[in-house]
Amino acid sequence: MGFTPPLSVWLRNKKNRKSIYNHIFNPDGLVLKLFNERALGHILLQHINGQIDHTARLWRILFLNEWYMQKVLQREKCQNN
Repeated sequence: MGFTPPLSVWLRNKKNRKSIYNHIFNPDGLVLKLFNERALGHILLQHINGQIDHTARLWRILFLNEWYMQKVLQREKCQNN
């Protein structure tokens, strides 16, 4: 079936917290335009503290922002130049 990466562990790891936070709360990203910032912080905190496993939700949020930054914003940047 393949390798299943330990996403839950990666998302809880102290070494990754700053990067994850910066990706989710990037002011140029799409996530803050779609979702409540306080709710996002609550989800992230619950996951980090081990209260609720939000791995799937956080992974989708991270990649939604990454997709937006790489595809949409880059296209707009190229069109404006």
